Order: sequence, then structure tokens, then C-alpha cells
Amino acid sequence: MNNIISTSDSVIGSLCREIKSIDNRSGIISTSINKSNNVKLIERLKKELKHLKARIYAIKNLAKTIELNGKPDNLSIELLNELIGRSLIHTTAL
Repeated sequence: MNNIISTSDSVIGSLCREIKSIDNRSGIISTSINKSNNVKLIERLKKELKHLKARIYAIKNLAKTIELNGKPDNLSIELLNELIGRSLIHTTAL
């Protein structure tokens, strides 16, 4: 049973790091969109933001699955859900 908890904690930790990475990248993309005058670049950046947003939703679904089917540390799941909620991707206009 401890092995299950350790595994889920490891997965949750990886997902938290991925969320932070997506959050950082989306901030950089948003800044680039605001500063750019190149229409093609802006289109590519917006497309990348859409992919990042899709990944955020996939991670959110994984968190729900871990929460419902696994035996995660509740604090770790709460941290992951908080990072998902705070992610800049949700506040970025596409």
C-alpha cells in the first residue's frame, strides 16, 4: 500500500512540475503575443497556447482519476488542483 502512495505522489509531483512549466511557457507566449506585430507568429503562438490549454485539461482529468481511483496524499492533490487553477493559461485570451 505504501508503494501505491509513493507512486501516486511521484506522479502528482511530476504533474505539478509540468503545470508550472506550462504556466511559465504560457506567460512567455502571452508576452510575445502582446509585443509582436507579426501576424503569422501570433497565430503560431495562439496555436501553442491552445495545445498547452488542452494539456492543462488533460492533467486536470488525470488529477481527478488519481483522486477517485488511487490513494493519493490529499495535500498533494490539493496542491496540484491549486496549481491548475492558478495557471496563467486560464486567464490568457485566445
